[in-house]
Amino acid sequence: MTAAFSKSNPLEQLERVLAGRPAHERRTDLERQHHIFQRRQMVKQLERLEYETDLASAQACAPILVQRRQILAKQPDRSAGRDIQSSQKTEQRRFAGPRRASNRQRLADRDRQVDMIQDCQAAGRIWNDLAQIRCLHGEGRRKLRLLAAFRSRCHLCLLGLCLPLVALIAVDSAAARAKPPARTILVVGDSLSAEYGLPRDTGWVSRLSERLLRQQPQYSVVNASISGDTTSGGRSRLPALLQKFEPDIVVLELGANDGLRGLDLDQMRSNLQAMIDACHAARARVLLVGIRIPPNYGRDYSERLFENYAVLARNNRIERVPFLLEGFADRIDLFQPDHIHPGEQAQALMLDNVWPKLRPMLHLSKAR
Repeated sequence: MTAAFSKSNPLEQLERVLAGRPAHERRTDLERQHHIFQRRQMVKQLERLEYETDLASAQACAPILVQRRQILAKQPDRSAGRDIQSSQKTEQRRFAGPRRASNRQRLADRDRQVDMIQDCQAAGRIWNDLAQIRCLHGEGRRKLRLLAAFRSRCHLCLLGLCLPLVALIAVDSAAARAKPPARTILVVGDSLSAEYGLPRDTGWVSRLSERLLRQQPQYSVVNASISGDTTSGGRSRLPALLQKFEPDIVVLELGANDGLRGLDLDQMRSNLQAMIDACHAARARVLLVGIRIPPNYGRDYSERLFENYAVLARNNRIERVPFLLEGFADRIDLFQPDHIHPGEQAQALMLDNVWPKLRPMLHLSKAR
């Protein structure tokens, strides 16, 4: 098992060991171990080269000495007349020993040179890494400075945009506080106020809204009129309208359909009185709009209906428009083909009949 582990790749072993460390630390440690591994491999190659050199030297020297020995053995000694003694072998080994020592010295010097070269290369790599780190550090600091400057400019821009907005909101708030509260005029009527048979926004109530916008912009108009409505229907609808819109002024224009249907006039007056009382309970001022009808049910019935408006206005001390169609009731050209509902051209005349009584009421504050 130890042999198998030693035969495995050291870099793979190191990667398994460093698997849980951060990526930049693993990369640095892998590079360092790779350099160490390369140096170890080079040292092993040098040692193997030294061993092979010594072996080659020993193998190369032996045949020469043998050959020398054979040659010398066959030649007689001219001085002494005898063969070369075996003591010459010791001298030859003495010559080979210094040769191996010199080879070892050269290998050691070469190893030191390789170490120096590798150290220089490692130093160069370290220097390059440090330079890159410095560059990255400097670049990062420069980016941080740029980012800080960008953020400062963004803050200044946002501040420059927000200040006018805050000032505008403050001005609007001050104007809203200085501006009087909005007031509402509620119109409760029948087809004469509901633009029956007319284009939209052409009735006298719509014309009233336009005039108020020019002259009294603090007032708004709510038209709650319904075609065919009677005083009984208006009485049942009024409480919810008062609660919803909380009007300052209520214009009551009802009773024409009661007269055209021949309903009981006392009940009509009772319904209108209940509506006036409901408006006063809601602290809203009332403008009562009177109407006349043709004498289909006799002149006495028509006069009593018309007189009901005067009696109610007098008893409740409220403003009254005597007759909504005053000044053009006998002009057939200003009415629609049914000769009952005024046409578009008559709407301005109807507003002129209402305006003189309504205008003084606009300047009175609501008693709450």
